Amino acid sequence: GTLSKIGLGFGCSACAVLAAGCVERARKTAPLLSAEDNVSSCPGGNQMSDLSIWWQAPQYLLIGLGEVFASITAYELFY
Repeated sequence: GTLSKIGLGFGCSACAVLAAGCVERARKTAPLLSAEDNVSSCPGGNQMSDLSIWWQAPQYLLIGLGEVFASITAYELFY
C-alpha cells in the first residue's frame, strides 16, 4: 500500500547514502591524474582523482527513485 511505497523510498534513499560512502572511499584511494592530464581550473593547482564521474550515477538514480516513492506517495497520502 501507500506506507510500503514510502518505506521503499526511504530504503532507496538509505542505499543512495551507502553508495555515496562507497564511492567516496574509492575516490580517496584512487590515484591522482598526472600533471599533463590535470585540467582543474581551481586556483592552487588542485589534483583531480582518476575515478570517473560516472561512478556517481547510481547514487543519483537511487535518490531520485527514493524521492519518487517517498515524496509523491506522501503527497497522495496527505491530500
